[in-house]
Amino acid sequence: MPDPGSEYGFDLRSVSWGYRRIFAETIRRLLDEGDIGPARERVTRTFFDMLRRSRPGSFDFALKEFLGALNPRTRWLLELPALFEDVCDLGRELAEAKLAHGIAFFRQWGAGGLGRTPEEVAALLKHVRRLRRTDPELAQGLIAGYADLLERLDLDQVRRFVNYLLEVHRVNPRTAVDSASLKLKSALAFVANLTQEARLDDLHDRLERLARAVSGRAVNVEGLGGLDSDFLIERHCAVVCLGEHLHLPATIRCCPTRAQNEALYLLAALTSAEALAAGSFPGVHGRGGAADVVEYCGGDPVAGGLLTIVEIARVIGRLRRRMPGSRRLIDLALEREFDLQPAATATDALLRDCLTGPAGGLAGAIRDAAGAAGDLRDAAERAAGLRDAFADAADAVPRALMFFPDFHFPASFQPAPSRALVADLADRPRRPPQAPDEAVPADRDGEAPAGEDEQAAAVAAAFVYPEWNQNENDYYEDWCFLRERTAAPPAAAAALDPDVDEDARRARRMFERLKPELARKEKFLAFGDEINVDLLVEHMALRRRLPAPRVRFYEKSFIRRRDLTVALLLDVSGSTAGMGAGETVAAPADRHRIIDLEKRAAITLGEGLDALGDRFAVYGFSGNGREHCDFFIYKELDEPFSDDARRRLLAAHPVASTRIGVALRHCREKLIGAPARRKLIILITDGRPQDSGYDPATRYAQYDVRMACQECARHDIHVVCISTLENSRADLEIMFPHRRYVILEDMSRLTDVLPALYLRMTA
Repeated sequence: MPDPGSEYGFDLRSVSWGYRRIFAETIRRLLDEGDIGPARERVTRTFFDMLRRSRPGSFDFALKEFLGALNPRTRWLLELPALFEDVCDLGRELAEAKLAHGIAFFRQWGAGGLGRTPEEVAALLKHVRRLRRTDPELAQGLIAGYADLLERLDLDQVRRFVNYLLEVHRVNPRTAVDSASLKLKSALAFVANLTQEARLDDLHDRLERLARAVSGRAVNVEGLGGLDSDFLIERHCAVVCLGEHLHLPATIRCCPTRAQNEALYLLAALTSAEALAAGSFPGVHGRGGAADVVEYCGGDPVAGGLLTIVEIARVIGRLRRRMPGSRRLIDLALEREFDLQPAATATDALLRDCLTGPAGGLAGAIRDAAGAAGDLRDAAERAAGLRDAFADAADAVPRALMFFPDFHFPASFQPAPSRALVADLADRPRRPPQAPDEAVPADRDGEAPAGEDEQAAAVAAAFVYPEWNQNENDYYEDWCFLRERTAAPPAAAAALDPDVDEDARRARRMFERLKPELARKEKFLAFGDEINVDLLVEHMALRRRLPAPRVRFYEKSFIRRRDLTVALLLDVSGSTAGMGAGETVAAPADRHRIIDLEKRAAITLGEGLDALGDRFAVYGFSGNGREHCDFFIYKELDEPFSDDARRRLLAAHPVASTRIGVALRHCREKLIGAPARRKLIILITDGRPQDSGYDPATRYAQYDVRMACQECARHDIHVVCISTLENSRADLEIMFPHRRYVILEDMSRLTDVLPALYLRMTA
């Protein structure tokens, strides 16, 4: 096959072997579709100038992303030769300075993150070059957050935001970088101040209280993000009320001041709540045959459009009468509504006249019908008499108002899942996953429950946790995504070491010797099950000298119960595949990986705890970036320490990186509900927290672990760490306050140290 770029001086042999097919297919596609070629000489020259910089094993990685960026979403840049050349030059500069920066730039380009118009792209290039002179990382932060900025700001406001970043950078460079990508609340607050936007999160509780007070029922306020975006775009609706669920936009910024934008939120909650109280359409929206007003009216769009206008007029008129203080707010909202978007159809003009115009004509008749109607059914009957006059309207369905619930949003409530599906989903995290070739279990009739299995398979549960940023003194909200894993062990995972059973039996005997010490007799009682003869003799002697000595010669046997719950949290990161300190000098046959030493110690302690009767769990953790945190379950709290639990523990293997904070938070959630007075987490790790996204030049990760420990302490859950020498004492002091840590010079001692340490901590 001929080289598609040979006539332009580009040789595919200069590209890494694994990328040649990608390069050839992309070049051929762009040539065939006319995006490059003789008709576009300047763009073609710029394109192949980029490709001729190919260097196997380095710049090729960035060029692969460059070719991927030329997709249908972004190919409009090829029609602007000068701008395309500027974008390519900046991407090349970033990649040559730091390959990861160039790759990130081209990926943002491919995702449409550089802007949707030439002006937006040109503004980004200007700001990035300006920020690079101060700090290249700051420029990368702006590239990462630019798409979100454009959703909130115009270009002049983006310029002011860049000035804000430079001011922050003079004080704290790390905070400025995080602010540029909109990770921090302070950056989001500054953006909100620039736009004067109102945010649903800030008003959520207030709106729910207001809606409940007006409607007389509990109303859940949620974002529009949970609804079908295609219908939202088609209808241009901003408010949807489905029974007790009120959906509002995440932000409102159509008014010049924040107070006015917040007032629109309040008015939307008022009108929706009033519609529920008046028995209007939101009470039945989406239920049965009432997916929208047209279906409610038997599929007649003319009747549906007329009923919509009647109900809007009825609810707003009722709200004016019940709450006179809302009249001015309604008038301002209606004025703003039709100023921003004048009536484009006869139906919209009729809606405007019904709400704001003088009495008379069809608008007056509709207004009279709305004032006389008592509920939705009554309004539908009265609207039927006006249908023939309304049928001449150019568009039978009126547009959605920005402060009133849209009756025409197509919605339906899904039936509740079956009890079997609910039980299956609740039990799924505790069961090992099916093997790929394992047959699907049949139902009672002998057929596979296809419908419910498809629903269950679609459920991908992830636990979302924040992460602490010490520099900003605030959380990254909803930052880490953690998934529980309960893998079935391979059949070969039967034992860890020939003498592991002997260690376990020794620990069980040691803990069983503690059991008799738990039995005690309480003496010196006024009432009891037994009489202590010595105390009785002493009492009789006292009676000769005192008129009425205290009776204290009874005693009673009791068992001192250990009201304790323990979680053993094992680090199963990739570094645990190495040999522990002190193991390297041993004979090869006697050397053990750190993960094997951890498993051996967990088995040993588990045997002792099982003999003692303490409730305990054994978990593991690893991380591969904040979005891929794993939490392995080897034994749950309420599960017996059975052979299956031992096999799961023995099958543990090194995985990825070390992200401790999110694992501690998830372990805390598991222990919170445990019915015990004392709760303890024993963390065993071989090194400092390290994962993608952590800056090794700071102690961001250490302070996040410290905050996770403090969060546990607020729930009376104490965290104790057993670490190797990989962690410095200074790091451990930060992570585990009050010196709740132990440093082991030789990890092979863990099996002996852990049971003794546990008994000292819980005595």
